[in-house]
Amino acid sequence: MSHIFYLTFNKTKLYLLLLLFSLIHLPSFGQYQKKRELQQQKKALYQQIADTENLLRGTRLQHKNSLHELQLLEEQIANRQKVIQNIQAEIRTLNTNVRATNLQIDSLKNQLQQLQTAYAQTIRQAYLEHNPYDKLLFLFSAKNFNDAYRRFKYVQYYAAHRKQQFTEIQTTKDTLTHKRKDLEQKKTEKEQLLSNEKAEKQKLEREEASKNTLIAELQQKADNLEEQITTKQQAAQTLEQELQVVIQEIARREAEERARKERERREAAERARKERERQAAIERAKRIAAQKRAAEEKAKRAAQQAATRAAKKAAEEKARQAARARKAAEEKARKATAAKKATEAKAKQAKPKKAAPKQPVDGESLTNAFAKRKGRLIWPVVSGVITGRFGRNRHPVLKHITTTNNGIDISTYKAATVRALYNGTVSNILYNPSFHWAVIVKHGTYFTVYSNLSKVTVKKNAKVKTNQVMGVVHHNPKAGKSEVHLEIWKGSQKVNPIHWLQRR
Repeated sequence: MSHIFYLTFNKTKLYLLLLLFSLIHLPSFGQYQKKRELQQQKKALYQQIADTENLLRGTRLQHKNSLHELQLLEEQIANRQKVIQNIQAEIRTLNTNVRATNLQIDSLKNQLQQLQTAYAQTIRQAYLEHNPYDKLLFLFSAKNFNDAYRRFKYVQYYAAHRKQQFTEIQTTKDTLTHKRKDLEQKKTEKEQLLSNEKAEKQKLEREEASKNTLIAELQQKADNLEEQITTKQQAAQTLEQELQVVIQEIARREAEERARKERERREAAERARKERERQAAIERAKRIAAQKRAAEEKAKRAAQQAATRAAKKAAEEKARQAARARKAAEEKARKATAAKKATEAKAKQAKPKKAAPKQPVDGESLTNAFAKRKGRLIWPVVSGVITGRFGRNRHPVLKHITTTNNGIDISTYKAATVRALYNGTVSNILYNPSFHWAVIVKHGTYFTVYSNLSKVTVKKNAKVKTNQVMGVVHHNPKAGKSEVHLEIWKGSQKVNPIHWLQRR
């Protein structure tokens, strides 16, 4: 009868199968994380595209076929290309997921077939040997009580195993159905992405065609463009020169302040040295006076002893002996006292002056705090598009001309407010018709410069905080643009603001 309870899977196989099911149900966290990052990037790019489109509409209404329109269009094309690349990356990720899902479906099909085959064998064996008396005979034929108990547990395990097989089959079917639905959803998502990619490429083609047409029209205004370039470069040079003067003046004042503090420290040290010398001289005079008094006391005692010897010869010897003994004791005490005072005076003179605590460099903590914010500083305007990048740039129309930008230019909406990037002090406010109002904010050894403002709402030497409004962007009706110029300096060295602002 031992063969009637035929078991296809032992416990080890069962545990491995359950583990495999659990792994199949686990989502791929890495792929999910990558998909979410791509979607967040795409959302940010679409927001930038929307901002640029709004600025383009405003520019075209005021001044059609302008250089500013071309700059916005180039930024729009760059963002559009990034969107297409983002979609293509999503499609690649989705293809990887589809392949993984197909493999899981194939694996589930094989597992389901194995489970169904094993379950069918179990049911068939149970049907062939289905006889309740056989079970009783199997139990009562045990040799002893322990053997009977083991056979009873074996019968229970067999019944539970059949139920477990049925549950596994249902679970595998449900998982297979879920995976098939998931696969269909991924295919639909892929089709949507391909459709989006095609639409974005069509938009890109139209934008590039508009760009080429605009470049051709602007090339007919080459003389006017060269004049604008010259004016802008002169404004940049003027701003740079004035900034250099301001930074050098601040550096000079700070150097003078450090020199003054150093001079005061040295004078204090000199006064302390002279005071120590005066105290040492007083101690020496006290020692000499004490020695003189001791000598006078000695002479007085000697005279008294001589008079006593003349009166009483017998007592003289005794008094002399007592005087010598007293004299020796006093001399010993005097020498000990003098030696102690000399040692104390020498130790006091040799004691080094306590070094004054090192004072932190002015603004050192603010410098470190600003440096730690690299890549996380807020933008000077709430909404805007970069239309002028840091460093040397080839002109979009006049290819033979290269311009230099000491910062970045951000196009924004009319009457947009300009905000402080970080806590600091307004070190200077400049005005020049070429760059209008400019505000210089000091952050330790760093400086942020905001120019092309129509008005300023802060004063020189005022403390400003992060996100505090300092002015309003100047609007140029002829060019149809509102553009703020931002620069970041580390001492007298210009740095790229793009690396310091937070990503949008």
